[in-house]
Amino acid sequence: MHVYGLDVQFISDIFGPKPKTIFRWYNLFLVNGVVEDDKPPVRTARWPVDVLAGVERYVKQHPTFYLEKLQGFLRENYADVKNISLSTICRALNFELGLTRNVITPAARESVPQEIANYKAKLRTIYSYPEQLILIDETSKDGRHAYRRFVSWETTDGTSTRSSFHRAFAKHFIPELESVVHQTGARLLFLPPYCPELNPIELCFGSLKKWIQRYANLVFPLYPDEVLAVAMKLCTRRDTWGLLDVFGHCGFDSTELRDDSFNFLSSS
Repeated sequence: MHVYGLDVQFISDIFGPKPKTIFRWYNLFLVNGVVEDDKPPVRTARWPVDVLAGVERYVKQHPTFYLEKLQGFLRENYADVKNISLSTICRALNFELGLTRNVITPAARESVPQEIANYKAKLRTIYSYPEQLILIDETSKDGRHAYRRFVSWETTDGTSTRSSFHRAFAKHFIPELESVVHQTGARLLFLPPYCPELNPIELCFGSLKKWIQRYANLVFPLYPDEVLAVAMKLCTRRDTWGLLDVFGHCGFDSTELRDDSFNFLSSS
């Protein structure tokens, strides 16, 4: 129409749009040079230079950081910065600072030997035998919840998201938990990152699951408590070697820590 002088109705018959729509496109083309009237998306402002510098220092000081921890750091130290969602943090790390996963992961793994050494030094001062340890591991659920029973939190205002959980856990629950644990004469220690080999729960749970699948696969759904009682007793029993070897494998010997287990992880 603009170049070849074609009739609007002829164009409408061939391509389908109504003549009114074609005229609207034509007017947009004459005014803007394009046929789209959508406004371009407004890009949020980038973080100031001092914020980026602070994030870079934080990453160097905490190579094994979590995004939620970094988010809390930004919230406490840069209250004026509003766009600190996890996706924004990821984009800033990637495009503003060049800290991609391929850069962060090796740096985090390089700090693991020091993390293991610190954990071992803290544990050695109080360790005498495996029975004094109380091990805790996280749990999760999958999408098969239609036939499983869950109860909702009664102390959370609104939906509990991952961000709100980590924020509340780090600020309120951990200090309170440490205080309660210390009052009993115990100490609260966190495993080093990337070191599931130091957690006997990983091996014990695998052994427990394997035993149930082999010996009680059909009975377990009918009598879960009874089966678990038998399985736990057998999978954690003492044998002729003394303690269950799974603790020794994780570095917890009968009277002291096993240096070979910790040294192997530090060098791997």
